[in-house]
Amino acid sequence: MKDKGFKDGNGLTNGNGLTNGNGLTNGNGLTNGNGLTNGNGLTNGNGLTNGNGITNGNGLGDKPKVVLKSKDRRPAYNSLIVILIALLLGGGCIYYIWDETTVNPIKIDGNSDDWGDISKKQLLSGNIDNSNIDLESVATYTDSVYLSFLTETKEPLFQSDNGDLLRILIDSDNITVTGYFVPGMGADYMIEIYGQKSLVNDNKTIYSSSLYMFDSSRDQNDWNAFVFLAHIDVASSGDITECRVPLFDLGVEKNNPMKIIWQTSDTSGLTDLGEVIVGINTEDVLIEDVILSLQRYGPNAGADNLKIDGYFDDWRGIEKYLDNDKNEYQEEPESVENPSVDLHEYVSVNDGFDFFFYLSVHGEVLSGAAIPVDEAKQAPSSYSPDSNDNEIDVISPIFDGKSSEPVVKGEDTIYIFLDTNPTIQDGFKINNSFYANKVIEVVGKHGLIVSSKLYNHSSPEDYTSWSWEYFRDVESAAHGNELEMMTTGIGDAFKVYYHLVSWDESEDYSDGFWVSLGTSGARTDPSWTEHTIKSNYDAAWDVYAIDLDQD
Repeated sequence: MKDKGFKDGNGLTNGNGLTNGNGLTNGNGLTNGNGLTNGNGLTNGNGLTNGNGITNGNGLGDKPKVVLKSKDRRPAYNSLIVILIALLLGGGCIYYIWDETTVNPIKIDGNSDDWGDISKKQLLSGNIDNSNIDLESVATYTDSVYLSFLTETKEPLFQSDNGDLLRILIDSDNITVTGYFVPGMGADYMIEIYGQKSLVNDNKTIYSSSLYMFDSSRDQNDWNAFVFLAHIDVASSGDITECRVPLFDLGVEKNNPMKIIWQTSDTSGLTDLGEVIVGINTEDVLIEDVILSLQRYGPNAGADNLKIDGYFDDWRGIEKYLDNDKNEYQEEPESVENPSVDLHEYVSVNDGFDFFFYLSVHGEVLSGAAIPVDEAKQAPSSYSPDSNDNEIDVISPIFDGKSSEPVVKGEDTIYIFLDTNPTIQDGFKINNSFYANKVIEVVGKHGLIVSSKLYNHSSPEDYTSWSWEYFRDVESAAHGNELEMMTTGIGDAFKVYYHLVSWDESEDYSDGFWVSLGTSGARTDPSWTEHTIKSNYDAAWDVYAIDLDQD
């Protein structure tokens, strides 16, 4: 943009406001090429005092505690203020004492006494099996330099032999459509703290405490879009964990509106995601309320006509197939580990040339995983109770804002395969009598639909090729354990087959069944759709069956 009163066209020096083109010392702003002491930023090779990060055994009396300090990023206020006063007064002896509590009354020491006058958010507890990661209350405090966080769990965090994780997601611009998507916010930054029970006693060892920035060029549901930015201060004692991050690293000021959410994990599959998005200089948000507002469209239309609106009263009087976890293509029934894709009921019906599809599952449909990874981005390279190896797998500290990690979205997918040319083998082969020339693909997460599309098989010469061409969007809605879809113009009669796949590769299948204008529901091979030829034969002496449609 031009003529905005900006220097060099944008108000920035050298075009970007950065010294040497990037504002970094030695080309990357890092000491010795990587900004790390002894090559890895760790004292004695592992960043731990006396081998376990604990001074004189534990230094805590009754409670185990670990405190990690990052490099102090605060401006040199002492020198700056002294110089300014000296210049203003023209010399003389000036004595200035810097009191950190005038800027930040919160000390990162594992003691919550300094949080006494700060409001805490109580979270739902007792809802997970591991009380060490059960979130009970959280709080934030913002001063002119730092954003500080308090986390309280039902039992002490980081006391597991296999390690625990604490993640704090930060929406720094208060805009949902930027950053990692959580219903009600878009996380531009993420704090991840990983620790475990000490190798030698009952104390804690914090192995990593890092701030990550979201790569805005990646998909909003891609967890691996977070890239390492900086190490941060953290302290944990008993059921209290404190940490803080400089506002400068977040690109914000004290009075900016932000949103925060907490998540814990025991790295074995159990996790606790706070149900409240905590607002800083803005309102708190309940995730459940946001999801409900995105699932349903307008008021309930009732049960008169089928309508894709996220209300399912209109399906109650329609007979459905009941899944028995064994379809016609399986010899034995299979258990489905993830209830979000464990098929319960399903059907398809028509209204003229509009075809409606329905299914329900035993869990929450299209649930996916809010955070699909239960491993720390930075963790010990190996762990053994008999080992003294505390080396950390350190992510490169050279920050370019881009992630090179593979895409991990945590989304569930539902496929509805359609064989609209049952007399011709011209689609993707499901079995010897079912060749899908069309498929409806519904992708979702948090119980919300990310995409719903109809595709045509695009490789008719190869029925084993997973090759599809986008045709059009499909109207769809989900709520609770139910999903409904509608599309039109796909034929007079066709076969249908449902296939559900979860983010963690659990899956379930339906039987195939026929759908046709005016009648729906008969299962495919070996069953058939009933056709009434004539009902007023008064003196029939012979009855036999023929294949009317040669299928």
